[in-house]
Amino acid sequence: MRGSTATLGARDKYTLEAEVEAYLSVRVKGVHGFIRKVAWPGKRYAPDRLISLPYLRTGEPGFQHFFLELKKPGGLRTFPNNARERGQLREHNRMRKMGFRVELVDSAKGVDELLRIESDGGLG
Repeated sequence: MRGSTATLGARDKYTLEAEVEAYLSVRVKGVHGFIRKVAWPGKRYAPDRLISLPYLRTGEPGFQHFFLELKKPGGLRTFPNNARERGQLREHNRMRKMGFRVELVDSAKGVDELLRIESDGGLG
C-alpha cells in the first residue's frame, strides 16, 4: 500500500543508517583509510563493512583491518533486539573467537569515538 506507515518506517530507518554510513565514509577517508561493503554469499548475519585504517597512533606503514556492523541511530541501546540481531551477535562472537575484530557503531559520535580510540591506541 503506497504511503503506508510500514513503508515510511522502513525508509526512515534506512535513511538514518545511511546518514551514519555517509559520515563513517567521510571520516575514514579523512584519515586515509578505506571502507568496503562486504557481501557474504550463503552466510547470514555477518558484519556489513570492512574498515582499513592506517596505523594512526604510531604512523607506521601499513593498515589495521576490522569488520564493522552499522546500526540505525540508537540501535546499540537495544542490541540484540530481535532474532536477526541475535543471529548477528552469534556470528560476531564466532568471528571474534577466530581472531577477527568486529565493532558496532550506531552514530556519528560512535564513529568519532572509534577513530579517537584508534589514534590514542586504546583498541587493537
